[in-house]
Amino acid sequence: MSAFDPARHLASADWNHPMWYLPEPADGSDPPVTLDRNVPDWRSAVAAGRAKERSRGGLTRSTALLSHERAVVIAALLRELSKRTRPGFTAGPITSTGEISALAEQLAADLRKQAG
Repeated sequence: MSAFDPARHLASADWNHPMWYLPEPADGSDPPVTLDRNVPDWRSAVAAGRAKERSRGGLTRSTALLSHERAVVIAALLRELSKRTRPGFTAGPITSTGEISALAEQLAADLRKQAG
């Protein structure tokens, strides 16, 4: 098992929290989660929630309607941001494929576009 490295791992990962869409390791360990590990599952969750958003009118200029799935993914990304921006936290240069950053930007752009 590797040690937590803030340049490579999520600062807010919690194996016991449903937000992370991770099966708990069978051995009961609590290994660090790489920054991009959850992105495929998060993208799938957002895609699954899109139909719910469309069926209820989607996002408008005055109201943002988010599926549970999209809201959970955004909450996970905001939780990670809150951990990384707390005073004293240092990570150094990020070692990642950039998928988590791309997902956050995609979600932000989608909200801006649909909300007008």
